[in-house]
Amino acid sequence: MRGSEPIYSRADGDGARHKRREADGSCESDIHGAIRVKAVRVVAATRSVLRRNGAPLAVLAGGLLGAGLRAAITAALPVPAGAFPVTTFAINLSGSLLLGGYLARRQRAVVARWSLQFWAIGALGSFTTFSTFSLEVVRLLDASMVATALWYASASTIGGLAAALLGGRIGRVVG
Repeated sequence: MRGSEPIYSRADGDGARHKRREADGSCESDIHGAIRVKAVRVVAATRSVLRRNGAPLAVLAGGLLGAGLRAAITAALPVPAGAFPVTTFAINLSGSLLLGGYLARRQRAVVARWSLQFWAIGALGSFTTFSTFSLEVVRLLDASMVATALWYASASTIGGLAAALLGGRIGRVVG
């Protein structure tokens, strides 16, 4: 008997046609081959969909993580109305530090394409919050706390940049 050469070919009562019976007794039918071909096509189509739509899904999943974490921290550490918004300030600075570190580390490592969308854009982008920062500056101005509003805006901007630079340095050293 020679390798995978068919020994016989026959049709069963249910219409499944046996193509070959191997020397070891195993049998591959047309129906099994068709299922295998369809499975390969489904996997290829799934990969294609994820390649085309993976970035929005990664941003969405990361956004859920980051926004949920920010909401939990804000709820755990409330700031009275009219007071310096220390919670948002700390969240934005720590997020800038983490983002700087992540981006510096990412430059030196081979990572999946979705990683940037998930961590940098989704998780850290929704964890830090420019809209809340802006709203808090407006609220401080509405409360006639001009000096506090200016200090908060300046400290957030300069502190965020400094934190991102520090995170980048740490990321290059650690990474």
